[in-house]
Amino acid sequence: MMSLFIYPGIGQFFLKKYISSSVFITLFSIPFFWTLFDVFEKTNLLMKNIVENQLPLDVATLTDVFSNLVSEQTQTLDNKALLMMIIWLLSTVDAYRSAYYQKD
Repeated sequence: MMSLFIYPGIGQFFLKKYISSSVFITLFSIPFFWTLFDVFEKTNLLMKNIVENQLPLDVATLTDVFSNLVSEQTQTLDNKALLMMIIWLLSTVDAYRSAYYQKD
């Protein structure tokens, strides 16, 4: 259950399956941090434009700019999210399987 509720690979680590634990942690962390990097990059670009007075500080303009940024990255974000969900599910199933066979 640790792989399901905390982070993929933690259940394998708890079961002393260090190789599979490191594989799942790495496979999940790469798209996770890649997504965070993209979000921070877009946020910094938006903040830079606001600070340099290239964007007016009103809600309508910021909402429009933000929705344009989101719409550009939606497909990439969807693909990354799907990949992370698949890795998370595989990690959970593997941890459950490992725990089930380890108790025998």
